[in-house]
Amino acid sequence: MDRQAELQAERDALEAELLALEQDLQCLRQGAAVPAELAQRVEELLGRLKLVNQDLSEPGGSASK
Repeated sequence: MDRQAELQAERDALEAELLALEQDLQCLRQGAAVPAELAQRVEELLGRLKLVNQDLSEPGGSASK
């Protein structure tokens, strides 16, 4: 698998995990506070997704993991 395909696969996985967490957040928002661990996980995933997207937009880039 080439680097571009690896980055796209990582991006897809990150997006899928974020969508799953978003669904959990939707359930929690109905009156309950969001657990700090969940909010932190979302921030970490968004940071990783940003790095992957930057690497995808720059030919020859390498994602930080």
